[in-house]
Amino acid sequence: MRASGIDGCRAGWAVALELEGVLKVRVFETLVQMIEETGATRVVIDMPIGLPEHQDREVESLARARLGSRKASVFNVPARSAVYAPTFEAACALNFEAKGKKISLQSWYLCPKIKELDGLLRHDESLRLRVFEGHPELAFAVLNGSPMAASKKCAQGHQERIAVLKRCGIPAEAVLDTVYQDFRKSDLQIDDVLDALILFWVAKCGGQPITGDAVIDEFGIPVNLMVPAPLGGA
Repeated sequence: MRASGIDGCRAGWAVALELEGVLKVRVFETLVQMIEETGATRVVIDMPIGLPEHQDREVESLARARLGSRKASVFNVPARSAVYAPTFEAACALNFEAKGKKISLQSWYLCPKIKELDGLLRHDESLRLRVFEGHPELAFAVLNGSPMAASKKCAQGHQERIAVLKRCGIPAEAVLDTVYQDFRKSDLQIDDVLDALILFWVAKCGGQPITGDAVIDEFGIPVNLMVPAPLGGA
C-alpha cells in the first residue's frame, strides 16, 4: 500500500507520502498528476467527497460536535450545482434554491478544488475505493485527546500540531526543513504541510468512518469522513 495525505494549498495540492523510505511533502498542480506520478493506493484528502444537492451533509455536524472550540474549522459544503456555477453570485442563487441559504466566500474559493476532486470521482469509480475524505483539525483533536488550543495559523498552533505528529512517529520538523528548500511559504504554508502529514498518518495507519450510515449522492459517491483511532487505543 502506498499511502498519501493531501491538503489544498495556493500552489495546488500538498501531498505527503514516502519516497524511497523517506517521508516528504511534494506539491502537485493537479490531482491527476499526483495519482499518475505517485501510484498512491490509499489517499486521505482534506476536500469534500460527495455533494448532496438538497441536504446538508451530516458529517459536518458530527465533526463540529467533536471539535468543540475548533468547530469553526468545519464549513458547510455547497450543493453540487453551486460548486459548478460560473460565478459567486450564481453559486449563491443555486445554493439558495437547493438548500435555502447562500454560500460563503470561503466556500466559493474552494469550489475549483472541490470540482476537480468531484470530477475525478464521478468519472473513475475505482478511485472511490482509494480516495477518502479527512479533516486535519478533527484528526489532530482525536489524536491529541482534545481540540487544539491554538489556531493552526500561529506559531503556538504549529508547535502543538508538531507535538501530536511526533507522538505518531512523524518527523514534522525534518519535513518542514526539507520542504522549504524547494517551495516558498507563500505557495505552501506551514499549516498546509502539517495538515498533509496528519492525513498521511490517517491513510497509512487507517481509521474509521465517522458514521456507519453514509449518504450516497446522486452520482453514487458515498459521503463520509475518515477519523483516526485515538493514540494508545484510548
